[in-house]
Amino acid sequence: MPLLEVENLCLADSSTGKLLVKGVSFSVEKGDVLGIVGESGSGKSITALSILKLYPPGIKCTSGKVYFKGMSIYDMPESEVLKLRGKQISMILQDPLSALNPVLTIGEQVEEVLEVHSSLSKKQRKKRVLELLKEVGISDPELRARSYPHELSGGLRQRAMIAMALAGEPELLIADEPTTALDPTLQIQVLELLKNISQKKGLSLIFISHDLGVISYIAKHIVVLYKGEVLETGKVEAVLKEPLHPYTKLLIDSSIGLNKQPKSCQENLIFEEPSEGCVFYPRCVKRCEKGRKEKPPLIKVDETRSVRCFLYE
Repeated sequence: MPLLEVENLCLADSSTGKLLVKGVSFSVEKGDVLGIVGESGSGKSITALSILKLYPPGIKCTSGKVYFKGMSIYDMPESEVLKLRGKQISMILQDPLSALNPVLTIGEQVEEVLEVHSSLSKKQRKKRVLELLKEVGISDPELRARSYPHELSGGLRQRAMIAMALAGEPELLIADEPTTALDPTLQIQVLELLKNISQKKGLSLIFISHDLGVISYIAKHIVVLYKGEVLETGKVEAVLKEPLHPYTKLLIDSSIGLNKQPKSCQENLIFEEPSEGCVFYPRCVKRCEKGRKEKPPLIKVDETRSVRCFLYE
């Protein structure tokens, strides 16, 4: 049984009813690292937030199920979901400066998680805070625990966020573009940290990014999202070596980390009004007439790979 299973998740704009996430399904095994990739607006972040029913303002779930260790999160009372958040499933948000409380020290914020999700005494919590800060590579943890978020660099703030996420000793960690605001050197450090933590603790990880170079470094499996639909899934090595969907190929071509001469995602694209058929039809360089009116299903190519494209019917 997978640790996490998302089945046919549909999310819509509450005011207009427009679907923003359309039947997304994926699973995460224990100890696995799943990468979710796609450009801005593809539905990555709202899908991740919705796993724990943290719907962004104006967003509602219209259908779908989320199972954690076989239990349906969407059928749980809110009190039970609250126990999951930060304990068995934790999140690292994209911007640590806005996610961290500016009027509390780093130590106080990490200790809050321990106070809610552990039975440690105050003295034990203080000691555990320093251990967690040291565990995520923060030097002089005593000093950093007394610091406020604005007094730390971007890299240290992100490490503090990781320490908070690990405080409840979760089984699943969701990282929503945690390296986007960091320079390349810090990106590698944070990625290496998350990779080592996942391997050392047997922690399952969902890593969200628009950068295929980052995904290739950390993930074992990949889900490619576009306008709220899954266009391709598979093992990272196979997908990057031989992408099946034209959109995945465009993402690879536009990634500096994967090509010596990166191409713009705008090259050779065909622009026209959005079709009622294939969601990628207006931009596809390999589009077929069938895709103008009909939506392709997610076709299973082999045991590990699926693609939403009529070319593989």
